[in-house]
Amino acid sequence: MKVIQISPHSLSLSHVHSKNFLIYGGWHIKLAKEIIKRTKEFEIECWIPEVAIDKVLEWRKEGIIYRMFPSFSLSPRYGTRELSTPMLHKLRRILKQEKALIHLHGVFNWSSYLIAALYGGRVPTIAQHHGDLPSEIELLHELRKRNFKSVAGLFLLSLSEFVPRQMLSKIDYFFALNSEVKDYLVGMVGEDKVTLQTMGIDFHKFRPMSKEKVRKNLGLKTKETYILYVGAFTKSKGLDYLIYSLPEILEDYPNVVLLLIGDGYYRKRLESLCRKLEIKDKVRFLGYVEYDKLPYFYNAADVCVLPSLREGLGLVAVEAMACETPLIGTKVGGIPEAIKNFEAGMLIPPADSDAIAEAISKNLLNRSKFRVNRSRAKKCYSWTHIITNTLRIYESLIQEYFNLK
Repeated sequence: MKVIQISPHSLSLSHVHSKNFLIYGGWHIKLAKEIIKRTKEFEIECWIPEVAIDKVLEWRKEGIIYRMFPSFSLSPRYGTRELSTPMLHKLRRILKQEKALIHLHGVFNWSSYLIAALYGGRVPTIAQHHGDLPSEIELLHELRKRNFKSVAGLFLLSLSEFVPRQMLSKIDYFFALNSEVKDYLVGMVGEDKVTLQTMGIDFHKFRPMSKEKVRKNLGLKTKETYILYVGAFTKSKGLDYLIYSLPEILEDYPNVVLLLIGDGYYRKRLESLCRKLEIKDKVRFLGYVEYDKLPYFYNAADVCVLPSLREGLGLVAVEAMACETPLIGTKVGGIPEAIKNFEAGMLIPPADSDAIAEAISKNLLNRSKFRVNRSRAKKCYSWTHIITNTLRIYESLIQEYFNLK
């Protein structure tokens, strides 16, 4: 049985252009690789639209077929209004010739809506949510929670929900990234079609290690205090507030160094801010780091900070706490759930540099007291748990559509 894992947007939109990243990055690709580790029952393809190419690219690696399709976007918003007509044509041809299951890795975007409209109810289809709610839907959701009284305002906002509601009702099953999104989808399609499921990590890879040894291997000083951030350099990650907090922290901890792993369009703004605050010698921009090296950086750090203004899951929080590194995260998206599931970490309000400084100081003062519940967290974030549940849904839909076990 063929399973087609589809990303709805170009990976180049997140400033990544190499085929090497396409093979090892992207959540649909990571999920596919974990599935084929555990079963040979499915032939898996991973599809990627790409605005930067003009012809279809195809290759096979490690048992997975990759297809990259030219696409176009009518909006600067990250991928929500991106479409690939060659991808849709290829999907039509395959579905005419053989049985397949479609696994969409995106919910609120044009590609998912269109595929749902074309094949919903005819082909088993799953949509897995990544990121957070689109801003207009998030606003409508918030206004309803606050019992907003403006009929005109609610009517106009509800128009932006009409198409998603109509199209998504045709999808068989949804995986929601956090409880807020799950509640929203349940209100849209019903409780029996939605389950809470994140993406996973390898708990053997992300584990506690000797801080002294990993610092030596990474060329970091044993007597410095390291604050770590891992992720994209975008405005929504709240990095301005983390950098603004640093002068206050340095007053009490002059040996503090901020390590920033990642890259993105916001980097120049952050570098300029460091110069303005005269702390550029205390901030190190490390760029992208190989995924296999991240556990060493988490273990080398004294505290990891995730200052996001918006966040779907906050997998960095999961990775950091799996390494038993003290974690400070904002109260947005899936970060509070990660902290709850590990029974550790500190929550702070978003967009508050004073709260960041205070939380970091508290963690540095009580470093030896940080403990996590790895056993409980594994039940939520281990790949074994996630793939077992994914395959259960696959098998149920295949039985329903094709009467195959």
